Amino acid sequence: RIILGTAQWGLHYGVSNTKGVTSSQQVSRILKKAASVGVNLLDTAPGYGNSESKIGKNAQSPFSVITKIPKIPAYLTINDKVKFINSSVRNSLVNLGSEAVFGLLFHDADDLIGDENGRLIVELRRLKESGVVKHIGVSIYKGTQIDSLLNLFIPDIVQVPMNIIDQRLIHSGHLRKLKSLGVKIHARSVFLQGLF
Repeated sequence: RIILGTAQWGLHYGVSNTKGVTSSQQVSRILKKAASVGVNLLDTAPGYGNSESKIGKNAQSPFSVITKIPKIPAYLTINDKVKFINSSVRNSLVNLGSEAVFGLLFHDADDLIGDENGRLIVELRRLKESGVVKHIGVSIYKGTQIDSLLNLFIPDIVQVPMNIIDQRLIHSGHLRKLKSLGVKIHARSVFLQGLF
C-alpha cells in the first residue's frame, strides 16, 4: 500500500528538490492522479508548512489523512501538554477541513517515552474513543524508541525510516516484533528525500 507524503507541499523539502514548494495547482493534479491509481492515504503534519491547508482545499473523498502532534515543549506542565495535544488536533482538523483523521502520530517519540505517568497516552486513547482519530501511534528513528514505547502501550501505527540503505529495523528484529503485535508499520523516507 502506498501513502503519499506531503512535506514538500508546504516546505522546500528534499535533497534533490530544485523547484521549491509544491503549488496548490500541482497538489490538485497530484491528488487527482493519486486517486485515479488507488492511492488514498496522505501523510502530513503541522510542521510541514501549509501542507494541511493545501490538503484541506484540494483533497476530498476518497482520501484519508494521517497527521502528527508537533514536538511538545519540555517546559510545559503535564496539563499544558494535554492542552497542546488538543490544540494541535483542533488546528489540524480546521486546516484539513475535516471532523476526523485516519491517524494521529507523535512526531517525536521521546515526548511519549518521557511521559512517566501516561497522561499523554491516555489523551491519545480518549481522542480515539471519541472518534476524532481512528488510529494512534508514533514516528520513530531507532529501535530503542520502539522498545521503550512497547513498555508503555501498543500503538496502532509506527512510522519508521526504511529504504534500500537503511534497513536497521529489519535486521534488528524490531519490525518483526511490531508485526507480531498487530502494529501497522509505515515506512517513510523510502526514496531518502528524493536521492533515490
